[in-house]
Amino acid sequence: MSDTYCKQLYRDITSNYYQEFTSFMTKHWYPEILGDSEITQEERQGAYQNFYKTIKDARIANRQTIRRWFGLSEQSIPSRTYIFRIALAAGLSVEETEEYLQLGISQQGIQDNDYREFIARYCLDHGLGIDKCRRMIEFYERKSQNRGKWEQESNTNWVREQYAVVRDYPEEEFQVWMHKHQKYFKGYSLTALKCYRQLVEECLIFLRKDVMESLAQELQAAGFMEWREQKGQKGVYGGTEIERFVKNHLRTIRNPLSPDKAKEIRRLASVAYAPQDRISDLVLELYSTMPGRNKHRDKYALYNALGGEIHRVDKKYISELLNSAVLREKQMILQMELAAETDEAARRTKEKELKKFKQRIHLVQRSDLLVLAQYIIYRRIEEISMLYEKPYSAQTAKDEFCELADGMLELCGMRRVDDRYMLDHVLLSCFAEEDIYLFLEIIEGSE
Repeated sequence: MSDTYCKQLYRDITSNYYQEFTSFMTKHWYPEILGDSEITQEERQGAYQNFYKTIKDARIANRQTIRRWFGLSEQSIPSRTYIFRIALAAGLSVEETEEYLQLGISQQGIQDNDYREFIARYCLDHGLGIDKCRRMIEFYERKSQNRGKWEQESNTNWVREQYAVVRDYPEEEFQVWMHKHQKYFKGYSLTALKCYRQLVEECLIFLRKDVMESLAQELQAAGFMEWREQKGQKGVYGGTEIERFVKNHLRTIRNPLSPDKAKEIRRLASVAYAPQDRISDLVLELYSTMPGRNKHRDKYALYNALGGEIHRVDKKYISELLNSAVLREKQMILQMELAAETDEAARRTKEKELKKFKQRIHLVQRSDLLVLAQYIIYRRIEEISMLYEKPYSAQTAKDEFCELADGMLELCGMRRVDDRYMLDHVLLSCFAEEDIYLFLEIIEGSE
């Protein structure tokens, strides 16, 4: 990547005004703001005061945390849980809550397959507050313990259609209906997970192809093909035959294979013929070795500038995300066990266990889908250019990226690509006028 381009992009995202949660909150709670101009501290302060007057009795968070939501002194992005607390305390409608989730924190809208969010939707529709919502959730969890497994199928549309009927039920009948249909509240979006898995698989196909090509080149240079002909071998070869070749040529006196070459061939063969895909290779190809936030500030200046719009991705994160169905079910069992527990000491133990376990639970984020989509478009364009010598077009590349990304984002209930948001702008900037870059080249750019 051009150092000049990288520095310009860094200046761009640190000096220009982008839509952030703090600006989203300020505009919603200080309606005097007009247009998309940069928000002043006075406007942020006014919005904070309007908001705090509305929700102070609900005690949804301490004042310093709330101030950060408006960009006063510092900035922070609330979790989904806090968004629902805000919505219930402020008396937001379901539609407004969807905006906070999708446009405010760039996540999925209300997940009707999550029993907590389904109950929250009911409370929002009926003007019930935080305390009532919490009691309904605790009642559901106590009564739902040991009631069987959850269906790992896509039933969100059915649940949403049923809600149009049960939303008018009295509270008791509503909860009875939920208990009868507990198996549908699996706690995560199967559609989003399927989209993520689909993108991961396409990325891995490209990586396997790269490894196979590198392995073929190494074997050709080492004389593997001639060795096969001498042995009378024909057709497709595999890892076992490659290992015999390496052992044979490490022992031979004439033109022996060097230990370093043997090691490289074995490494490539182990990846190419591995029974399972290596997620670690995917991480290195797409994300490099991102450190924790704010470490190595010079090397990762662009990454750090993105703030809360992207998180650190490693092998453990991807593995847990791909296995979120199993992990989410375990989490719900723990929540229900805790709700039913009456012994105080046992409750404290279960609370600690649940708190620790929640660190392994991840929802598919927009950034997870977008980074994979950008890599796929990069590789598709690279292949087309090599096969057909088709000239690169930045606008065509951006259009293809948006088409792929927007289709999946819409399926997952997330907002479309919008360059008024910083991460979206950076990903679109990977498709520069003169060349195309990988996202990891951006996050490893210069300060």
